[in-house]
Amino acid sequence: MDASGRAKRAATDGGVNRAKGRTVKKAKANTGTKKKPTGKLSEHPAMKKLAEIVAGMTPEQRERFGAAFLDSPPVSDQLREAVKAAPMSRYAISKAIGLGEAALSRFVHGKAGIGLEYFDALCAILGLELRPRRKAKGG
Repeated sequence: MDASGRAKRAATDGGVNRAKGRTVKKAKANTGTKKKPTGKLSEHPAMKKLAEIVAGMTPEQRERFGAAFLDSPPVSDQLREAVKAAPMSRYAISKAIGLGEAALSRFVHGKAGIGLEYFDALCAILGLELRPRRKAKGG
């Protein structure tokens, strides 16, 4: 293959450099600066935006939005506490729902979240269900 053939081939095979019998791919340029997720829900951009919105609400708007919801601990924190108080070991829980022990431990310690399928399975194995809280009259 002559020099012009090599140039054509380099142009058509994605920028592969064939020097001294070796194939070396050129490094791709970094196209973005994505941040690695931390697993903390409070650091999620949508949650930050929601916190800003709630902070700007009047007391009446906050009441309509659901003060009871905003003032109670998140459902994930309540599930963490239920796992800690469960009569079975975390090992048994992790095997029963098909989630790794390390992932369950990270969830229980608040370092990571879990998928909804595991959330549902945890609720089922612990005998929990999600219900709306009734608003107290006159308060």
